[in-house]
Amino acid sequence: MAFANDKGAAILAKRIREQFGHLEHLKHEGLNVSVTYKFLSPTPGDVAAPSEDTTGKMASRIEELIASESLERAVIS
Repeated sequence: MAFANDKGAAILAKRIREQFGHLEHLKHEGLNVSVTYKFLSPTPGDVAAPSEDTTGKMASRIEELIASESLERAVIS
């Protein structure tokens, strides 16, 4: 999780891709790495909430996105 604008997110994704590119054992195993990112829209309460509450809400929303993505892939397979 990171707080970034579009340019910052693209830079972070590029750096992560580059770091995975240094892992030779992934190449030897024939594994491909994909790095994507999504922006979460703030909920109305996020603006005034303490940072711990906001972080917890964001973590829950990220978990929901991961679960829905995993379910989508399972249905497609």
